[in-house]
Amino acid sequence: MYYYVARQPILDQHLNTYAYELLFRDSLNNVFPSISSQQATSQLIIEQFRKQNIDQLLEGKPCFVNFPYSLLLAGLAESLPQEKVVIEILEDVPPDDILLSKVQQLHQLGYRLALDDFTMSTEWERFLPFIHIIKFDLRATPLDQITHFIKQHKAFNLMYLAEKVEDEAEFERAKRLGIHLFQGFFFSYPEMVKQNAILPQASSE
Repeated sequence: MYYYVARQPILDQHLNTYAYELLFRDSLNNVFPSISSQQATSQLIIEQFRKQNIDQLLEGKPCFVNFPYSLLLAGLAESLPQEKVVIEILEDVPPDDILLSKVQQLHQLGYRLALDDFTMSTEWERFLPFIHIIKFDLRATPLDQITHFIKQHKAFNLMYLAEKVEDEAEFERAKRLGIHLFQGFFFSYPEMVKQNAILPQASSE
């Protein structure tokens, strides 16, 4: 039996690996399987944090793990080692009062939090004091809008990540805007990792 996962590097402005995003896979096909985000995150955590040595996969770097609304509220994030993970809040999560309370709790516990595919909705403004990283999808958000957002939020201690970077010119433009982190096919496709399942030892009784 095997476990599968894809990891895509997240790089800094000098192209050093800052972290990896972990992406659930159920075979050597490097595509997201036809399952819910809840199931994907749950299985990824069980397989990589419970049944494997996560340090071998991460090589000393932290990892971004996607979290849907239900799993955040269920407290699954708190089961992970805070020094090794960035809790990535998916773009379809509703920014309601319940989520805000959970985000505040995770922030107080010392977890790093990221907003995925950030749309710049004003509904997220009250969350920003508790957020560490904002991810902008360059295929969905024009650079001039990103520039305006960064200028308007200089008072916040935020890091910005440009994802889906596809060429060097795009990388250089994003860097000039003050974006700190980068992810995309220009740098690296998600790398497949196949691992042997660690089977429980048979009882001697």
